[in-house]
Amino acid sequence: RLFIHDEVTNIGHDPAPHMMLYHCNLGFPVVDEGSRLLAPSLTVTPRDGEAAAGKEDYGRFTAPREGFREKVYFHDVASARGRTMAGVVNPRIGFGAYVGYDKRQLPCLIEWKQMGKGNYVVGVEPGTNLVTGRDKERAAGRLRLLKPGETASYDLELGALTCAEETAAFERDVKKLMGSKRTKVL
Repeated sequence: RLFIHDEVTNIGHDPAPHMMLYHCNLGFPVVDEGSRLLAPSLTVTPRDGEAAAGKEDYGRFTAPREGFREKVYFHDVASARGRTMAGVVNPRIGFGAYVGYDKRQLPCLIEWKQMGKGNYVVGVEPGTNLVTGRDKERAAGRLRLLKPGETASYDLELGALTCAEETAAFERDVKKLMGSKRTKVL
C-alpha cells in the first residue's frame, strides 16, 4: 500500500478555479478478460452514446479488441464517514489493485475503459469533477474556486490485492459500503 497526502494552494491574489483528477490507470495482468471493476456504485452514468452502448457491462472487461473505442462512466459511490474505494480484480489469478479515498475531498469517480489492442487500460479515477470541461462543471455547480491562500487537501491509498483472499475481502468491503442498495445504470 502507498498513502498519498496531496495539497494544492492558491498562491495568487485572485480566486482560482480548481479541478483535480487522480489517473489511476491499470493494465495487464490486473486488466484481462474476466477482470471486473469493484466499486460501491450507487449510480453509473455513461458519458456519451459510445459508453451507453453496452452500458450494462461497464464493470466487466474483455480481452483486447481491434477498433475498440473508449467508454467513460461516471460513478456516484457510497461511502462511510467519507471513506470509499474502487478497484479492479482479476479473479482468474487472484490479483487486483485499488484506490481508497475520501469522497468529501474527491466526490466524483470516473471509469475510463479502453479495451483496444495496443491501448489496453482501465482508469479508476477519483476527482473533484467529472471530465466534461471547466465550463460544464461550472454550470453544474461542481467547479471549486480556491480563495487566495486557500489549500485543498487530498488523501489517497493505492494498493495491490495479492491473492484470492485479499480480492474477496475487498469485494466484501465494497458490498458492505453498498448495504442493501443496488447500482442503477442510467
